[in-house]
Amino acid sequence: MNNTAAVLVLISGLAHAIVNAILKSGQDKMSGRALIDGFSALLIAPAAFFVPLPMNAWTWMTASWLVHLLYLFALIKSFEQSDMTVAYPIARGLAPMLAAAGAVVIFNEPINVHIVFGIVLITCGVMFIGVSHSMNRRALMWAALTGTCIAGYTVIDAQGVRAAPTAASYIVWIFILLGGGIGAFFALWRGRAFFATVAHQWRPGLAAG
Repeated sequence: MNNTAAVLVLISGLAHAIVNAILKSGQDKMSGRALIDGFSALLIAPAAFFVPLPMNAWTWMTASWLVHLLYLFALIKSFEQSDMTVAYPIARGLAPMLAAAGAVVIFNEPINVHIVFGIVLITCGVMFIGVSHSMNRRALMWAALTGTCIAGYTVIDAQGVRAAPTAASYIVWIFILLGGGIGAFFALWRGRAFFATVAHQWRPGLAAG
């Protein structure tokens, strides 16, 4: 089971990096994010007919939605103001340390010296890539906020997936709610600019979704 979890984490990290690279490559990043999230909701929506409703997990899903909204806004801002090779390592470097701290302090999850040592090595190593480049203070703040939000939704989703009837139930419904809600929110925010972006960014948006 531990090996399976490790492989899934690595696959998740790879998918996350690819999605963020696609987002960074687009001109209108907020519209691009709306496309990505909207497509993700549409692609997974049919699965809702085959999984139970995530009873007992709605509160966690609501909290995750709010944190994701702030996270995506901070991510977009950090990508607009700095290179991905700077912003992404800082955000991802902070997240493991903060997520572990939150899980231990708030939810009393078990931890040992080996885990702490591994987290410190990963965090320092990844963040070194980011801080070794020049970065203005505002961009650094957005990247740090992104990492904090990543840690927040990681801890929240860990609790939510355990509260739901099945892991699949939580996964399907969180993608529907996040993709549909946040995608629509960003699309409305951009207004007409969103429809202009759709014409030339829908293919990478679909792939990322």
